[in-house]
Amino acid sequence: MGGPAKGDAPIITPNDLNEADGFLFELLTRFGMMDAQFKAFLDSTGDLWRTQQLADISAALLVGSLQVFTYL
Repeated sequence: MGGPAKGDAPIITPNDLNEADGFLFELLTRFGMMDAQFKAFLDSTGDLWRTQQLADISAALLVGSLQVFTYL
């Protein structure tokens, strides 16, 4: 559909998270919700959290939202 070519950035899986020293995710919201792909990724990490495999790993989440208002 004319989108940009995919870059060389690695794609992680939920099992890659427990090998990291820490992780930082940045995402944008649309109408107050994160995109479905990222939500599915977070949902797939449930077993890691339940078994506390991510207990000692630092994590951060940056969330941004843009509201555009127009006056006619």
